[in-house]
Amino acid sequence: MPDCANLELQLDENISPTEFDRTTKRIKFLFRLGKKIVLINFHNIASSDNISVLSIQLISVSTDAHYPQLAEHLKHIAGPLNFGGNQMNTVILGVLNLLDNDVLLVKYEFYLCYYLFMNNEEIVVQKLLKKEYHEQIIFEPDGNMTPDFKIGDHTAVEVRRLNQNYFADSQVEGLEKLSVPIYEAFQEVLHSFGKQKSNFSYYVGLEFERPIDLDIHELKKQITENLQSFLENSVQTYPYILNITNGVELIILKTTSKNKNLFRSAGDRDNDEGGCNISVYIENIQYCINEKSEKIKSYLNKYDEWWLYLVNTMHLIINMSDVKEISNNIQNLGFFDKVKIVSNGEVIFTLDKT
Repeated sequence: MPDCANLELQLDENISPTEFDRTTKRIKFLFRLGKKIVLINFHNIASSDNISVLSIQLISVSTDAHYPQLAEHLKHIAGPLNFGGNQMNTVILGVLNLLDNDVLLVKYEFYLCYYLFMNNEEIVVQKLLKKEYHEQIIFEPDGNMTPDFKIGDHTAVEVRRLNQNYFADSQVEGLEKLSVPIYEAFQEVLHSFGKQKSNFSYYVGLEFERPIDLDIHELKKQITENLQSFLENSVQTYPYILNITNGVELIILKTTSKNKNLFRSAGDRDNDEGGCNISVYIENIQYCINEKSEKIKSYLNKYDEWWLYLVNTMHLIINMSDVKEISNNIQNLGFFDKVKIVSNGEVIFTLDKT
């Protein structure tokens, strides 16, 4: 079976680079649904209201009887949701009718590609909506635009990750935008030094806070050079602190060991993370509400009600008295009628405009 990297992809000029990137990821997922099915081509066949429709061709590399299983898998994927009306239902029926022992030719709409790769927060909320409401739940009812879901005919639902942000003047940035790449860079540098060559190795901790005046590439270079300089000098006192640049330092501990990596991670600390839990929740919930309200303001007349689900990723513990204080301090729900905070797959509290 061909590797995904060797697949032929044709891009119509009407598809933006962002849509192309997201779509190819979703189609590669389709490629993996059936072990005997190979994606050979896709292209844009129609565009209207900024929603592209793709033709996706899948062809079998074997004539053995895998088609019934694939058909059932497609039914399972498509069954729970309505992808924008009867047109998608017709497409799915067409998929099942085209199954035979030689060739499978399938046309999917853009909607299905997006459904297969909902982000984690959308998956969590979709499960909640299906459990809580008996009305029909539709994912991206208007295509690749707001809202994320529709309940029945009148309620629009937007979904967002509730994360902790860094606020500085006009700059707002999710902590993960720096914390993830900086830790990956840190791990990569430590690994590059290889195995120990004596009876000693070192644990290295990373501590940082914003703003950092170097990009990730330059930071990796500085960490590497500082660690190399550390090895060349005779350090006697531990823990030893290496100041890499403004806002970034390494804490080094020496340990006896055998056949270990010369430098091993002792973890990282983001000094901008945490704080007073109640204040952090209030600030970031309000920011998410404001941001999403700006996004939906041009579409308000399309639905009677707008709800916002915020899926918590901050992992800061709050109790019921904290929830009451948080609720009392968020007075502005923007254009939303309800805001629901989700944690561990459940709604833990709701802010209601009424």
